[in-house]
Amino acid sequence: MDHEDEWAIRASGLFDPAWYALMYGDFVAQEEDPLQHFLKYGAELGYRPNPLFDVSFYVEQSGAVPRPHNPLAHYVLIGSAKGIDPHPLFDEAWYRRFLTACRLRAPQTSLGHFLHVGRRIGLTPNAFFDDAYYLATYPDVAEVRCDPLYHFEQWGEAEGRQPSEDLTAATLDALTLGRDPEDRPKSAIAGLIRSHPGEAIHSLVDTLGRKAEHSIGQVQYFLDGTVPSVLLISHRWGGGVARFVEERVQTLIDRCNIVVLTTTQADYILRFRDPTSDMEVAIPSLRTQDLVSLLQSCRLTSIELHHIQGFRSIKDIIAALDAPITLYLHDYFLLSPQPHLLGPDGTFVGDELELHYAALQRAATGMGHGTIRSWQRAHRWLFEAASRVIAPSADVSRRVEKIYPWVAIDVVPYETFDAGHSALQSPDPKSDRRVRGSAKVALIGYMQQHKGIDIARAVFDLARKKGLELSFVIIGYCDEGDDLGENVRVTGRYADAELSDLLRREDPDLVWFPAQCPETWSFTLSAALRLGLSVLCSNIGAFEERVRDLDEGAVFPWDATPAEWLACITDVLAKRGCFHFADEGLGRRGGRDEVVDLAFP
Repeated sequence: MDHEDEWAIRASGLFDPAWYALMYGDFVAQEEDPLQHFLKYGAELGYRPNPLFDVSFYVEQSGAVPRPHNPLAHYVLIGSAKGIDPHPLFDEAWYRRFLTACRLRAPQTSLGHFLHVGRRIGLTPNAFFDDAYYLATYPDVAEVRCDPLYHFEQWGEAEGRQPSEDLTAATLDALTLGRDPEDRPKSAIAGLIRSHPGEAIHSLVDTLGRKAEHSIGQVQYFLDGTVPSVLLISHRWGGGVARFVEERVQTLIDRCNIVVLTTTQADYILRFRDPTSDMEVAIPSLRTQDLVSLLQSCRLTSIELHHIQGFRSIKDIIAALDAPITLYLHDYFLLSPQPHLLGPDGTFVGDELELHYAALQRAATGMGHGTIRSWQRAHRWLFEAASRVIAPSADVSRRVEKIYPWVAIDVVPYETFDAGHSALQSPDPKSDRRVRGSAKVALIGYMQQHKGIDIARAVFDLARKKGLELSFVIIGYCDEGDDLGENVRVTGRYADAELSDLLRREDPDLVWFPAQCPETWSFTLSAALRLGLSVLCSNIGAFEERVRDLDEGAVFPWDATPAEWLACITDVLAKRGCFHFADEGLGRRGGRDEVVDLAFP
């Protein structure tokens, strides 16, 4: 042990024997001085001498501390003066800059000054954390007498606690989420300190402001003040919502300018469309008023609300825009924090949402707080503000009217076409499969849990074990990849425009939709119906009302067992003359005959 190290540490006031004994008492002998234990063993093991000196972090920052120096002694004698941070959330450059601004003499160590003097006179360990604000906002931390910065490091940031009055969640997102997710550190605050040492929060926000002004300048150059605009508000996660929004753009684009507003955690994304131009700009989420001013200058004639998930201040934005609102109900996000009404097992929770709110919260795609009623009250304003509410199916309308009986909902199908007309010509050679007693069943899209992939996998296995001449093809993809068995093929991702050609190429005898939640429409079902293909769907959501009365359609209980589903599939194929089964156990007697609803003649 180096006596210079011991002397330097004792003189610095940076070793807290009481805290060390509390944290590592099980490893310190009763007769042993905690500092002696730290010098002999603790530093090697990464034990902290106080809450805000992280030995492992310090060694990583400074490189290998030359022996026989102890890391804390190295910081006292050399590191602080060199500006080496002692902790991920302690910014040496910031603290010394603050001391200079306050005309305070530079101490031997910044951390020592902060612990014994600085925090008492209101100095902060970095540009983003305020001890006084944190303790006043979260009295539970003060109650247990925990160092506030240590609490934030260990628990507070993960719990979403705000570190200072200026650094709201929106500001933090705007400052940090422009980075590649792979490059983001575990602590967003630590990442900001590493990338902007010594920089004040207002200077970082000013940088975002300049970015916003550049974006606004681009937009103002684009806008023609004589042409009215329609604002479409949605999310950026693709799927049926994105497809419908794009179709709305194509419907409206010859009559007006189109503005599509979406959001990331860091930015508002504005996409401006007209018949000849397509421009996208980002405005930091801190600059909501700039966004509002820009939208106000667009001469909006109407607003279409397609989805609000991800928006923090959408109510304020809508309130500032004087235009009639049409609300589209693409899923159940306004009724539940889980927009597909799924529990953690990936299946429908049931019609009585209040009874299943805990399950809906656990499976939520966003934060859900309180009760199902408080969630619905928080979104009631959307129904009150809308001059028109549109649902794609009667099932969606029924579920919403159960919660809001006073809302007038127009049921407007997403697509209109003659489902009775087959665009698929029946080819002669198709008899090859039928002569052999074989058949092909297709599933379409991204097969996830709520789309029925678990049920489908079990049916694949059962058909294979029974030796049935029955093959399956997923026209799309799933997370399981190729691990589905020899009787299953997966074609891979496709563009929407490619689906009809893929269906024609595969030419399935049956298209199966084993959904485990109430679908609100399904563009993939439309593709199958448009081609006149036979379909079998779960009796839940829009599927049942769209398929029940069609000659080419059948519905079956969504919660059927794999054996019951397989019996139904073979029964449907047999009725269509596609398949002859030697195994009588898989005929109509094998399924739920009393609840099967087959519309075939």
